Amino acid sequence: MSEGSMNEGRFEINDSTRFDNRAGIAERQLARIRREVRHVTTRLWSRSFWSFLTVFLIVCLCLLWMTVQVERAGQVPSQSLWIVMVIGSVMSVVVAWAYASRMTKDTAGIASKIESKFPSLGERLITTSELEDNTVDRPLAQLLIDQTHDHFRSHDWQSVVSSGSLWTARLIGLAAFAGVLSFSAFRNRVDDRATMILSAEKEALAKQQVIVVPGNTEVERGTSLVVSAEFSRNLPEQTYWVMYEPGQEVSPDTQISRLPMKQTMSDPIVAAFLPSVEQKMLYRIESDGWTSETYSIDVFEFPQLRRSDALLRYPAYTELPDRDVEDTLKVTVVEGTNVTWRLILNKPVASCRLDAAKAGASIECNLADQPAESSVSLMGDYVIYEAKLHATESADFVLNLTDSEGRQNKFPPKISVKVQPNKPPSMDLDQARDVTVSALQELELSASVRDDFGVTRTGLSYLRESDDEVEVVLASEVARNTKQKVQHLLDFEAMQAEVDDLVSFYFWAEDLDADGNPRRTESDLFFAEVRPFEEIYRQGDPQSGNQSDPSQQQGQQGGAGQQAEELIKVQKQIVAAIWNQIRDHLSGKIVAEEDIDVIGESQASALEQFNEVASEVSDDKSKAFAAEVIEKMKATIDTLASETELEDRLPAARRSAQGALSGLMKLRAREFEITRGQQQQSQSSSSSSNSSRQQQINELELDQDESRYETQQQAQAETEQQQQAAEDRQVLSRLRELARRTEDLMEELAKLQSALEQADDEQEKEEIERQLKRLREQQQELLRMSDDLESRMRSEENSERMAEQADQLQQSRENLQQASEATEQNDASSALASGRRAEQQLEELTEDFRQRTANAFDQQMRDMRDEVSELETEQERIGQSMREQVDEATPGLRGDETTDASPERLERQAERLTELLEQMQQTVEQASESEPLLAEKLYDGFREARQSQAERQLENAAELVRRGFMPQAQQFEQEASKGIESLRETIDEAADAVLGDSTEGLRRAAQQLEQLREGVQEELEREAGIQNPDQNDTSQQQGQQQGQQQGQQLPPEHEQNSKSVRLKRVSNVRKKKSPKG
Repeated sequence: MSEGSMNEGRFEINDSTRFDNRAGIAERQLARIRREVRHVTTRLWSRSFWSFLTVFLIVCLCLLWMTVQVERAGQVPSQSLWIVMVIGSVMSVVVAWAYASRMTKDTAGIASKIESKFPSLGERLITTSELEDNTVDRPLAQLLIDQTHDHFRSHDWQSVVSSGSLWTARLIGLAAFAGVLSFSAFRNRVDDRATMILSAEKEALAKQQVIVVPGNTEVERGTSLVVSAEFSRNLPEQTYWVMYEPGQEVSPDTQISRLPMKQTMSDPIVAAFLPSVEQKMLYRIESDGWTSETYSIDVFEFPQLRRSDALLRYPAYTELPDRDVEDTLKVTVVEGTNVTWRLILNKPVASCRLDAAKAGASIECNLADQPAESSVSLMGDYVIYEAKLHATESADFVLNLTDSEGRQNKFPPKISVKVQPNKPPSMDLDQARDVTVSALQELELSASVRDDFGVTRTGLSYLRESDDEVEVVLASEVARNTKQKVQHLLDFEAMQAEVDDLVSFYFWAEDLDADGNPRRTESDLFFAEVRPFEEIYRQGDPQSGNQSDPSQQQGQQGGAGQQAEELIKVQKQIVAAIWNQIRDHLSGKIVAEEDIDVIGESQASALEQFNEVASEVSDDKSKAFAAEVIEKMKATIDTLASETELEDRLPAARRSAQGALSGLMKLRAREFEITRGQQQQSQSSSSSSNSSRQQQINELELDQDESRYETQQQAQAETEQQQQAAEDRQVLSRLRELARRTEDLMEELAKLQSALEQADDEQEKEEIERQLKRLREQQQELLRMSDDLESRMRSEENSERMAEQADQLQQSRENLQQASEATEQNDASSALASGRRAEQQLEELTEDFRQRTANAFDQQMRDMRDEVSELETEQERIGQSMREQVDEATPGLRGDETTDASPERLERQAERLTELLEQMQQTVEQASESEPLLAEKLYDGFREARQSQAERQLENAAELVRRGFMPQAQQFEQEASKGIESLRETIDEAADAVLGDSTEGLRRAAQQLEQLREGVQEELEREAGIQNPDQNDTSQQQGQQQGQQQGQQLPPEHEQNSKSVRLKRVSNVRKKKSPKG
């Protein structure tokens, strides 16, 4: 025990020199302390080493067991066990040594473990272990070492690692090591026993029979295959279906795949399933100690169309560039187009033929001489065949393929060629009727000409009976699908026309037919009759009960001259019939001689009728006209019956027939009596003379009002507009569907592209590529939809209106095709870029059609707005009348049916409201696709009106008014008024969405009025010879006075019931001034 003592936790040092004398003792004590710590460290290392070694040796034993199993399966060589055992043992020792050394490397950690075992030591050992040798001579260090050494001598520090745990670790480690070494001997004994068992099994297997199904077989590429093996006795423990490469020796080196076979039922049958057979192979069934004979699997393919392209070579007259449509089964071409179908098959075939779907000839397809492989971006093997045809009419074909083994394509595709005929130019005449003019008039004639592939020339031809036909070229080289307006001023004064002259005129247009030859198309033939300057019309009284018989009236109206009116009608029909034959002959149609004979017979019949009229003619001038008519009619009959060529016979017949028509017009009277009324016309008003002058009658300002009816032309135009609007909605619906599916497909493609970029292994990439292949099938469906839609847009009824939109759809289809090709090459980024372009183009095209169809609802919304405004105004009058009657409290059981609140008015309001709601429902159905906002607003108003039952309220109010319950009826009327007012607000709101607000509507109306004013001003400027309106009024008054004087000469029974109106017709067009002024 060192000198000095501890008093209350403090050291008392009596003499400092004593510590200096004990420096050597402290050094020896410190050495003993360090040696003892090393002993503890050694014990800790030993226990850790054997513990880690035990763990790693157990892992090594597991690996050895797995190796034995794999070795028995024949997947690794037999010496693999020794290699695993040696490597495992050495690695276990090395790793255990490293881990144990690492754990006992820290001296401070060892000291901490000792201090944890002996708490009385405090932290003296850790402090002592950190002392340096040169600090031992310090008093405090000597004291610390002395105290730590005293604790070491009084305690067993090595007990930190108990001897029991140390020996246990050593024994377990040795046992594990012995187990590893003895595993090989155990394995040899097991192998010997297994060999005996296998030998017995082999003998048993050799004695039993095994049936392998299907044995040698042939399957279609890409289909699945099931192979089964039926054993006559017990099943082997494990059976495998092993596949090998064909044409080589069966060995592990040529092995393709090895699939375990499983027992599906209690029978001794095992089977394995291969989801897809892609190549030829050999196979056999193998198990431990038994192997079947080797079988073969041959793979074949049915002939199949992988893709079809259409190479279009348009005829020269279209001036269209050649076009290649890839991946399509339907094309729409112009008449005369040379179509080459490029058929890309999966393999060579013995027969490739396009058979007509209906009756028709087949087209043999030939192997392409120089396949355009650079333009075909397909993966895998393919071969190209070509079929050529000259498209003259629409046709559907079925592609039938037969290979060298006689196999035919399972699903023959349908290939369609829709031919658009090269239609002649269309001409819309602004004045499609006969006209009457004065000898000083300038008649403005105009027409709109359009052709699908352009007009080379267009113009007007006119013929005066005694002159040669004059042809005026008004325009040339009109672009395709362009409506060109042409006009011409027909100057009758310069023509030196005389009264009763007849001028025929027609418009014509020239283009190129399907063979590239010039083709002329003429309009109908119209007549301009030169009228006299004065004509007298007498307006009869339809209410007059004293009317003479038709024969008397006919005598008053000109006698035999008026009988010529009926013949004029017949003669006009004869001239028109001859003109139609001329047009058919010029257009290449066959003119039947029977038709010409019919026209000749009609002319003979007209001649016979005119002979009766001519016999009643008395004055010399009329006789001269009659003789001329007879001469012309006979000339027409003789010309039609002649044997000359049609191109000479028909024009000559037309000229003579027109001369006869002119002569008939000269025999007409100059004075007519007209009766206009709302009741049934008298026989005199329906006479032939009045019928032929109906157009002139309509120009008179008669005193009586007439009802205005919609003409047949207007009705047809509205029907055509409705059909066009319905067709636009159908196209819009299909465009929306195509755009939506394209958008969904692009979103899916974008996801696959992102997944492909983030894919880590090949298996994941292969799965993504399979999904891309499924996407390509959807892309091909989009291409088919696009082809169908383009064919519809280029149809005969839509081509004029949708030609530009069809070209835009064609560009979208090309982008879809590029996306499909990129998907075929697994290039997702390029496919996405092309698909996005197509998606944008389809959205723009859809918006274009949406705006077009939206404009179709403008008039409907205006009509509904006007109708509901009238309903509301009428309802206000009814409500006001009801309030007045209720305030007056008129006694009686029945309401006053002469007021605005009559039952009939209320019922009529209910009917009008019901019709308006039906119109709203129809508009909602039509606008659901193109104008969903309009449809939604109208539907809300329609639903609210149905819920308010305003029409039912009006019917109840009508019944109550009829029974005399006016106060009660007023309540129903007020409810109906609220419903009508709410309906009006809804319709106004919906109309504003389509038409804009009232300010915008007024602005558009002002613009239209300004355009009309400018048009009238331009017309007035052209008509430099118009008389002063005051002068016109004066002449009109004079004419009326003269007419009244002549009217006084009528019989007395007509004197009070008729008015005489005399028109002095003066042309309101420009009159040319003579050089003399």
